[in-house]
Parts: sequence; C-alpha cells; structure tokens
Amino acid sequence: MIVLLPIPALICDKAPGWDRFGGTPRLLLWDENAMTDLFDIIDPHLADQVGQLRGVFDRAEPFRHVCIDGFLTLPSATQALADFPSFKKENAINEFGVVGGKAVETRMAGVSPFYKEIFDCLVSQAFLDLMSAITGIPDLLPDPTLFGGGTHENRDGQELDPHVDFNRMEDLSAYRRLNLLIYLNPEWRKEWGGSIELHFDPRHPETNRISSFEPIFNRAVIFETSEFSWHGFPRIQLPENKKYLSRKSISIYLYTNTRPAAEIAAPHATFYVQRPLREFLEPGYTLTANDVRDVNEALTRRDSWIEHYQNKELELTAQVEKNKTFLGEVLANLRAPISGYGIQDGKPTGMYHDCWVGPTLALTIQPKRPVTQVSVHGWVPDEMPAGAILTLQVGDRSVTSDLVPGGFVLSVELPKGSDAAIPVTVEATGWVTPEGPGGRKLVFVLQEIEVGTPAC
Repeated sequence: MIVLLPIPALICDKAPGWDRFGGTPRLLLWDENAMTDLFDIIDPHLADQVGQLRGVFDRAEPFRHVCIDGFLTLPSATQALADFPSFKKENAINEFGVVGGKAVETRMAGVSPFYKEIFDCLVSQAFLDLMSAITGIPDLLPDPTLFGGGTHENRDGQELDPHVDFNRMEDLSAYRRLNLLIYLNPEWRKEWGGSIELHFDPRHPETNRISSFEPIFNRAVIFETSEFSWHGFPRIQLPENKKYLSRKSISIYLYTNTRPAAEIAAPHATFYVQRPLREFLEPGYTLTANDVRDVNEALTRRDSWIEHYQNKELELTAQVEKNKTFLGEVLANLRAPISGYGIQDGKPTGMYHDCWVGPTLALTIQPKRPVTQVSVHGWVPDEMPAGAILTLQVGDRSVTSDLVPGGFVLSVELPKGSDAAIPVTVEATGWVTPEGPGGRKLVFVLQEIEVGTPAC
C-alpha cells in the first residue's frame, strides 16, 4: 500500500521519494511497509518536520547543517545505549599506530541484534529518501562497510582537531556528501567539552566562526561534507567522579555518484588543522604545570602530524618513482600492431600504449623478405575537425588523404622489393584533445600496419 503524507512547503522538489501532485500541497510518496520499518527506529514526527528542517539546513552557517533532538524513537535510543559496544583496544589504534582514547566499531550490525536493526534502517532506501528530503541532496548512497563510521566512543582527555573528511570512497566510486552523528550521552554538561564544533576557517583563528552542539542523548547533527566543512570537538575533561563516562555516538556517512563540478576536488584523505595555542599565552603570564603540559601536548601532536605527512610524502614519492619505472618499461617495449612480412626495429614515437596515435607517428620496419607495399589501417574519432590532412610517408614515397571520421586505409607501394629497413611516418594536420588528465593530442587509433606485397 502507498501512503501520501502532507509535507510543509519547504520540501525539496527534486529529492527522490518525494513528489508534488497538482502543485500544492506537496506530498510524501512512500511505501507503507518501508515507512513502518523506518519509523520503528527513527522518530515518526520527522515526517511532519521535513520542510522546516530543510529550511534550517539550507540557512545554517558556517556550512549547511541541522541539529535534531529526539532523532530516534525513545525506545530505540535507550536500546542503542544499552547495547553500545565496550571499548576495545584493537578498535582504538589511531593514525600513528598506537592505542588512543577513541574506539570505532565499523561492524555495527554484529554488535547486537538491535544494532543489526539500526544498521538495516540506516542503509535502507526509505532512510536515504528521508535524508535527501531534509538536505536536498538527491540519489544518496549508503556505505555498507561503514568505513570510518559505526559506533564511536571517546574517553576522557580525547579531542578531535578541526578537519575536513576524505572526499571520495573509491570502493563505491562515489563522493562523500553527508555526515550523520547520533549522540547517546544521557549525562553530559557543556563544560565537560566534547561538543561538536563546525568551523568557518580554523586555519585563521582570529576570523574563525564556530557553531557548537553538545553531544546530548538522542541528538543528531547532520552536515554537508565538502572541502570546507571543518569540524571537530574540544578535549573531553570529565570531573573526577565522572571519569567512568565517555562520549558515545553513532556515525553514518552518505555518498552520491556525482556532485556539482564546482565542488569537486582531487581525491584526498582527511586533512587536520591543529588547534591554536591557548589564548592565555601572552607576555608576562606565568605558566602553571597544567599550562606546560598543554603546550607540550600541542607541540607533540603537531610534530607527530608533521612526521606523518613527511612519511606520506616519502610513500607517495616512492610510488611515483615506481610508476615512472613501470611506464618506462612499457614504453621501451611498446610495439606497433604490424602484420605480414615485417617486424618493428627499435621503438616507435608518437604512439601511446593503447594504440592511439598523436600528430606524428614514426617507426622503422625491418622486412623479413622483400616487400612492395606498406598499408596503415586506422580509425578516426567523430570529433576530428574538418579539413585536416593525413600523410603516410614510407621511405621516399608518400600518399595524402583527408582526415575524416571512421575507418581508413592508406597504402604506399614501393617500386621494387627490398629487404632493407623501411622508415615509416604518419603525420596529421588535425587532432582532438579529450577532456581529463593527460592532455594528449589524438589523431587515430592504429589498428594495423600491413607489410607485404599487393598479391598478399
């Protein structure tokens, strides 16, 4: 059965799962069974608030986001806290390979039967449709592996420096678009730290603007991920009688196959910006023991990240050198597709590994017996500009033809059979340059160079 629910007028017209019938009012078109399953976990009142939430999301600063209290049904939030996984050292290994104060369980569906229900809900099409309606981002995709997501537990003393998340999920060939954070902390105070902070520009503290939300029980924060969606949280500092507590949350990241061209950047990992030294550091101030500890920790963290990025550069440079060596070997062994009574002598120039040919192809053919004809077979792309000319030069003889899209054969006859090395050159006055990396000038695909006699 299909159910139509009235939705406020701010709903995104193009969000999947949502439509407009007869102009007004806008309606939610949803399968009843999927809706029932979804609202067993997600608070059903969200269906009545979608338009309002979308408006808040679009107007939010420093980048698009929305905070929703009571995101899960109360029984679901209560059960999620009760079943939250225990802190495991093997889940707390940080970027530097040591056990830290943050544990991440990406195998959320295996935590408990109820967490399997949560997982199934958060990767369902009904849930993706709801997220699209709230954010206006269509065609959202889940990550079944929950890479970097799942349950997150941060202990006392833990903090998260402002950062921009990795922007591509290569396994999905998809762009990261949304973060959903659901907090499960029934006892939390602002002064304990740990509030999620959304930054305008943490690289310039003097002009940085921050929106902050405490990680209280059953609160969700949804924000768009981009090249400027800086976020993190300040150090957790629990009172002595509350050290047993920790900051618990569920994190889900959503993706799309495409995104606006202006928002696309080269694939990258997570970028961090270290927090500035505390504002009390000014001439005449006397440092306390805690101040010295804080400064030393900040400098150690910076040094660790510098070392981390230096090691990354060494790894990438080594990979570049390895790739250069590989490509050099490929080019050194590059062979043109020669048939008949001839073999390639040396290596060709002007031909790529995929047999695309540039404006000038040159190679030498060594006949295996006297030959009287050399023919070049190729295919010209449809995008070739009109008026271009193609010339085949074999020894001191040549033939010229219009360079037109489609297949072609150019042949040069030799006056008498010869078994001497034959220089072959193909030159073009036009080419195409496809979009994308490389910037190659391409003329045609070389299908075959036939060496023989007309009788063959």
